[in-house]
Amino acid sequence: MGKRDKRKAAAKKKGVVKKARSDIAFGKKDAKRRKKGQEDPDDDLDALLAQFKKMDTEAVAVVEAEVQRPPPLANTTMCAHPTATAKKCELVFFGGEQYDNNKGGSTFFRHVYKYDVAKNRWSQYSSQNSPLPRSSHQCVTLHAMGRDFMYMFGGEFSNSNGERFRHFNDLWRYDLGKNEWEEQVPEARTGGKPHARSGHRMVVWRGSYLVMFGGFFDTYSQTTYFNDVWLWDIHHHRWHEITFIARAYMPKPRSGCQLAMDSDEMFVIGGYSKVEAAKPSAALRGKKTNEDTDSSEGIVHSDIWCLSLSFPESVDTSDPAHVSRVEGKWEKLKAKGAVPEPRSSFGLAVFEKKRRGIMFG
Repeated sequence: MGKRDKRKAAAKKKGVVKKARSDIAFGKKDAKRRKKGQEDPDDDLDALLAQFKKMDTEAVAVVEAEVQRPPPLANTTMCAHPTATAKKCELVFFGGEQYDNNKGGSTFFRHVYKYDVAKNRWSQYSSQNSPLPRSSHQCVTLHAMGRDFMYMFGGEFSNSNGERFRHFNDLWRYDLGKNEWEEQVPEARTGGKPHARSGHRMVVWRGSYLVMFGGFFDTYSQTTYFNDVWLWDIHHHRWHEITFIARAYMPKPRSGCQLAMDSDEMFVIGGYSKVEAAKPSAALRGKKTNEDTDSSEGIVHSDIWCLSLSFPESVDTSDPAHVSRVEGKWEKLKAKGAVPEPRSSFGLAVFEKKRRGIMFG
């Protein structure tokens, strides 16, 4: 995805990050600062996030406000209303960040914005019990149980100078009619849940399941990219990770790709990841290197994969545990025609009637 790399580079230029540091190293820095009476409240992420939770307890109702437009945001999400028509169509936005070059960090947001396409009107919503501010999360919309919802998973948050950050693995549901959030908690004793991450992607399958793929988890000293596939059953509140026997024949771990769903087939396109760079040549061995030198190199993917999803014929979908029986099979596709250049963090919209994906950026 590249965003974290840019932050690291900016931090190094300002002398903020002298080397990749773990949370323990950060703790030592905090201890020295406290001894000198220079404690910065922005450094305590728990306290910073607790302030937002306190704001939720003080809120009394959903607040709607007509606004000219949202502030400039990066790494936000935009979804079409699930029951949109040609005459009545809304776009729903959530979260995002504004990067500050001077501080080397970002300000994160958690408002919901709706854009009425026909009326060319923006509205901002805030409510009790909202997700914490974040960016690089993922949202999808769907119509189920007689209501319209937006589901949101994961993302990241950092303090104002970008020194400390946190990835999330919480799942939330937003009622588009009531404009209220509700955290989705897995039923007890139902197995695992996805690792916290950013830069992942989600789609809706058969109107009852969220399918999530990819993303990354960064500790500043190490970045882990994912290529796992998780399903969330919206009716029985269960996570399930699909396992693959032939793990060598599936997309490489990545973030910033795009997904498109067509019936029971999910397509994965592009993305970004980092891998360990090749060892230096014999001429360079033994020479001193900068301690900040990153031994990994970025890869922008151009491959296209198709994941076919299905249930065995004997599956009873009323069984709360049926999601654990889903089956998946990967197939790498050969691109034809005018093939786009390799890219990540681009936009992709699906034109269902024509069974086409429209890519931008």
